[in-house]
Amino acid sequence: MAAFTALFATGWGQGKVQLKGFVKDTASHPLEFAVVCLVDAGDTAKKKCVFSGTDGTIAFSGVSAGRYFLKTSYTGYMLSRTDVFAVSAGTGDTIVLPDIVLKQDAAKMLKEVSVTAQKPLIEKKIDRVVVNVENSVIAKGNTALEILQSAPGVAESKDGNLSLRGKEGTMVLINDKPTYLSAADLAELLRNTPGTNVHAIELITNPPAKYEAQGTGGIINIKMKTNKTLGFNGTVNAMGGYGKYYKWNTGVTVNFRTKKTNLSVNYITSGNQRFNDQTVERTNINKDLITRFDQEADRVRRIGYNHFNVSMEYFPNDRSTFRIFADGSFINATQTLYNNTRISRETGKPDSSYESVAPLKSDYGDYRYGASYEYKLDTTGSTLGLDFNAGRFDSREVTQYNNAYYLPDRKPLRQADTLRISSPVKIDIYSFNTDYSRPWLDRKHVLDAGMKVTYIKTNNNFGYDSLRNGTFFPTVFSNHFIYRENVNAGYVNYNFKGDKTAIQAGLRVEQTNSEGISPDAGEGVKRHYIDFFPSAFIDRKLSAVSTLNLAYSRRIDRPSYEDLNPFVYFLDQFTFSQGNPYLKPQYSNSFELNYTLLDTYNASVSYVRVGQVMSEVVKTDPVSKTLVFSFDNLAREDIFSFALTLPVSITPWWSGLVFFNANLNHIATPDFDGVPLDARRASYNFNVNQTINIDKATKCEVTFGYQSPYITGTVFYNKPQYGLDFGVSRTINRHFSASLSVKDILYTRARYFTSLLPNQQYQYHQRLETRIARLTLTYKFGNSKIPKAKNNSSASEKEMNRIKGAN
Repeated sequence: MAAFTALFATGWGQGKVQLKGFVKDTASHPLEFAVVCLVDAGDTAKKKCVFSGTDGTIAFSGVSAGRYFLKTSYTGYMLSRTDVFAVSAGTGDTIVLPDIVLKQDAAKMLKEVSVTAQKPLIEKKIDRVVVNVENSVIAKGNTALEILQSAPGVAESKDGNLSLRGKEGTMVLINDKPTYLSAADLAELLRNTPGTNVHAIELITNPPAKYEAQGTGGIINIKMKTNKTLGFNGTVNAMGGYGKYYKWNTGVTVNFRTKKTNLSVNYITSGNQRFNDQTVERTNINKDLITRFDQEADRVRRIGYNHFNVSMEYFPNDRSTFRIFADGSFINATQTLYNNTRISRETGKPDSSYESVAPLKSDYGDYRYGASYEYKLDTTGSTLGLDFNAGRFDSREVTQYNNAYYLPDRKPLRQADTLRISSPVKIDIYSFNTDYSRPWLDRKHVLDAGMKVTYIKTNNNFGYDSLRNGTFFPTVFSNHFIYRENVNAGYVNYNFKGDKTAIQAGLRVEQTNSEGISPDAGEGVKRHYIDFFPSAFIDRKLSAVSTLNLAYSRRIDRPSYEDLNPFVYFLDQFTFSQGNPYLKPQYSNSFELNYTLLDTYNASVSYVRVGQVMSEVVKTDPVSKTLVFSFDNLAREDIFSFALTLPVSITPWWSGLVFFNANLNHIATPDFDGVPLDARRASYNFNVNQTINIDKATKCEVTFGYQSPYITGTVFYNKPQYGLDFGVSRTINRHFSASLSVKDILYTRARYFTSLLPNQQYQYHQRLETRIARLTLTYKFGNSKIPKAKNNSSASEKEMNRIKGAN
């Protein structure tokens, strides 16, 4: 500890200073969430405590002249205390402390750890907003998709596409890795992932160069829970729920960790049934002939879901880490669609009707595996990482449409018919990336660089068959579509973290090769292009309590294979969906200014210009009287946003959070389907969260979310969407806990939308099973063999309690 005494023996003048340091273990690994307290040697009751950051750094601002010592505690490590040192410095000076090195004590084993400090629900970092859902009562009972739907600034379209602060084209990552699934398949996966497995959600509106440039709306990164404690331990979860139909899931996580290895196994199985009701009111005008369609479509879907994850880490020495993993999801689903369409003329009296009963069966498999290696090049924190990932998505869906046509008196209009659509999809994914990071000059500067190669092949052999004389025969609508995409990327990123200013600047280059082929039609579209994607972030500390942040990024959104596939997918006799093989990628330039007060309150303004906007469009054919859902490029979209994040501490046992976001969307294209489009719409959304600690073991949470009418592409969601959620949890003992949650108590979450195009007249209404009550039980087992020094647990607990009180 002589280094501490010597460091402050020199006179520095008068005033307040900032102290900065670094907490690590004996292997020079940074320790996150160590509790470091600056204690007044003359009055030990006076102390200021902080958590170490993810990189092990600590900082104390506004330190007055005096005599102090540092006390550091970390679960499983010996309590550390420095010698007393003197501080006498000039205003604005920064003193870098010697590294704090914590040692484990193998003689003591941890029997029970009681941690009362929790992260806030919302954290603002230099390039992202983190929603810490792990301790949310409501999140425990919900699915991963429902957690996303309630996240600040996140909205979901009728097809499962997610937008972030009014921007579509959002890329979803799971543990920093892209899924490469379609919106519908990703929604199905997240809908069956229990919220108890989710640790946090990162909302990244302007991602740095390290991330793939895909996603003009930004990135939503779902961080799943991991277990880093030594020894054998695990968790068992069970959930039972009911809305209109049943829901259940159960899962087990087992972890065994030693100093050299870490083995983790997770298995989830679930079953649920849900409905999706839709109504469409549409008017078709063909010269002087007006036809009205009133459609009701009710779906009931039954799903069985199984998921496993196995990962193993090996630490041969202090510098090397090997990791392998295998992950798989399996879904079996059946569905029955009941459709009734009434057709009438101008008089409003139906002159015919169309009815369909369509049973569906689908099987879905998603398999992924990979290996990675990380090597610490030196003691300053330089690292080199290699990562290989591969996977296959394999699904088969078969739907049989049994169609009947009637006159108003229920007599047959024409002969009934039967269509069968089979839609097998195979997607193979391979990626390899390497990343290098090098800090220097007391870790104030960090240079990151890397490269990534990705290859994706999609094979879709759609069958469109008609039943004649008891046998199904192929029709001209059957289609085979193959899509290949290769992206080669490289990036460089620079970070500087000074006393008052932090800078991050990077450049990513991506070279794309894609080819879509329809072998049956003898058609194909090839593309080869190179793009540059700069990004920059500047963080400036204006005072001891306020910070200003400016961010910029350029990004791309490439069409998915579903958007490109020209196959005509039959929804009913008058409604189809079809891809566009000539759809081009869209590009965005995003600017954002953030102001943060007291590291708690945040306000931001942003502007995004999107070119070649990929938008879902709904076209009507007045001759055939059909409605076709497809994708097309619009000229541009401008999005202006304003957001506020306001945490509120009402009492020591009652806290709240208010998030507000306002958008102005302007979509314009000179010629769309023969008419110009110029649409503007202001919209807003807000979330109010209230958390009440009834006692030390019981907590309840209430959340209300509201979304005003808004536009996206050529679609106008013309009625507000809002809902109220409630949850309560009880920790019964250190092993067992229970929570009860109710989603959409008022049963008000529904979607209404229509077209922005002047020559299209329809009103669409969608009602899902959103009001659901769930009971979740959690049991933790096993002995945690984390070494612990004498009295370390109680010391950590006391200091963490102080930090909690300070927050």
